[in-house]
Amino acid sequence: MENKIEILTRALQKPLRYLRRDFSEIQNLQGNDATIDKFTAQSLKKASKDITDNLSKYYQQICFDEQAIKEANSAQSCIFIHLIDGLTNFKRGLPSFGIPICELIYKDGKWQPQMLMLNLPATGEVAWAELGRGAWHIKNDEYTQRSSRLRSVNCHKAKEALILSQQKYFAKDLPNPMRILGSAAYSFYALAAGRADACLFSVPHHYGLALQMFCQEAGLIATFEQGKLLAHSANLQNKLEL
Repeated sequence: MENKIEILTRALQKPLRYLRRDFSEIQNLQGNDATIDKFTAQSLKKASKDITDNLSKYYQQICFDEQAIKEANSAQSCIFIHLIDGLTNFKRGLPSFGIPICELIYKDGKWQPQMLMLNLPATGEVAWAELGRGAWHIKNDEYTQRSSRLRSVNCHKAKEALILSQQKYFAKDLPNPMRILGSAAYSFYALAAGRADACLFSVPHHYGLALQMFCQEAGLIATFEQGKLLAHSANLQNKLEL
């Protein structure tokens, strides 16, 4: 792994361990919404503090929302963290959630993604992409912890394509099976890993740009317009209508 990936991995190691533990506890608290809300708030507060403390040794600007990015000093790089993508799933004890962390630099008058790491605490998987260096992942495998290249899989029959989304966006009924998962991090990683054939999500601007870069580095076609990111394999081009 590249040095910056190792830095992020070390910085997130302890917070991710806590979040996995808290997720297991939340699975046992189902039915008590007030307790879950309080427990979740405490868990995220602790994770946010630990991540900030760990990353502040290497990065001066750590942002947790779009407004903070807009106010960041353009002379320095910026780290953007989304805690948690798929929060409802986390609170309901469902494993489809993730923690994305993105490095942005200010270039040509705007913030641009250079690296995106997707952490999936419930499954123990990690994926990342650096601009121009491809997309990689480490699967939760008891036999090996080596990284491997993420490569998209072509769906040869468009009508059988599995689509992941957060709601039913498509304007007409398609014969395609659609799964509504509610987490862009979880879904776009599944797409890049060949477990799905297309993804469509509404996401914040800079997060969307980072996910678009991640998908393109994994060999996918990805378009981000008006806050909606659509990604799919090359042979589905022009076959999915919004």
